[in-house]
Amino acid sequence: RVFMSAPTWQHQRIQSNILLLLRAYEAQSGRGFCVGAPIDVLIRRQPRLQTRQPDVLFIAHSTLARGGGIPNAGPITVGPE
Repeated sequence: RVFMSAPTWQHQRIQSNILLLLRAYEAQSGRGFCVGAPIDVLIRRQPRLQTRQPDVLFIAHSTLARGGGIPNAGPITVGPE
């Protein structure tokens, strides 16, 4: 397990700004969804389950469909754009 320090004020402000820009793109384009942390993205299942939590992600509807749609539980199983 790797413990990370808490995000800084500047980090959170940058994350919020990126999230706002991607949300505007989501609304304008209708191409997918923008999600802010925390949300797990599957990196691999074997030999040991490994996930990551990006600060912000955008995932296209077509990509999400390839992974089985919006997960009810567990990580997103396909890589976001």
